[in-house]
Amino acid sequence: MRRPHGLTYFIAALAAIAAFAAFTPGAVAATKTVCPDGGVSNTTINGGLEVTDGNYCILANDTINGGITIDYGGDIELDNSTVNSGITVNPRGEIEVNPGSIFGGTFTTSTINGGITLNQPDDWDIETAHISGGVTFNGISPPFPPFPNSQPTFCGNTVIGSVSMRDVSADFMSFPTTGDPTDEFGCPGNTISGSLSISNSPGEVEGNSVGGSVFLSGSTLEVNGNTIGGSLFCSNGTVIVPGEDPADPTSNTVRGANTC
Repeated sequence: MRRPHGLTYFIAALAAIAAFAAFTPGAVAATKTVCPDGGVSNTTINGGLEVTDGNYCILANDTINGGITIDYGGDIELDNSTVNSGITVNPRGEIEVNPGSIFGGTFTTSTINGGITLNQPDDWDIETAHISGGVTFNGISPPFPPFPNSQPTFCGNTVIGSVSMRDVSADFMSFPTTGDPTDEFGCPGNTISGSLSISNSPGEVEGNSVGGSVFLSGSTLEVNGNTIGGSLFCSNGTVIVPGEDPADPTSNTVRGANTC
């Protein structure tokens, strides 16, 4: 049925107004603030933050609204700071969260709302953080380690969500570490409300509390002393090896099925 002409013109006018609004300057996404060389402290930044190549950006007691992006060659350190809308680390970037909290220095804690995604970073040390939205590790920049002292760690964090690690190669068993309380450096386990998935990534997974299930695929791992609310699944030739230290626990507490 044909619409009356008046209604047709009214609909066309509304469409024109909507199109104009979509292209007004206020509708264009704001450009992220580029972190000043060396970083900032006691500051609130709205619209997001970008860490560019060659920049070592230290954030101390800051609030970042709009997320953080670490570019190729960028490096960020968070100390006692809050990030809203998550963190993305691009290839060859690096991230340190509260790096002095466990391995020496002043204890701090940072909050990341929106999760962390790491896409082939050079290195990471994420400690004593509160992370809402999960954590995803997508590989590590080859060759490993990119620098002689690179020792990726994920220790003492509270994660509301799931943790996924894939294709994170290592030259020897001790790295990367996802919790290892009996290690000589004392890397406390993490509390993860969701699941933990590790594929093609050797390392240590010890002393963690996982609310969901743990999925291990194609990996050779130390997996001891974990408390798992769901099941523990091993697939694709995963090998669980004994702990290196005599003090390492020898089993896990698994509420559900255990195929390992």
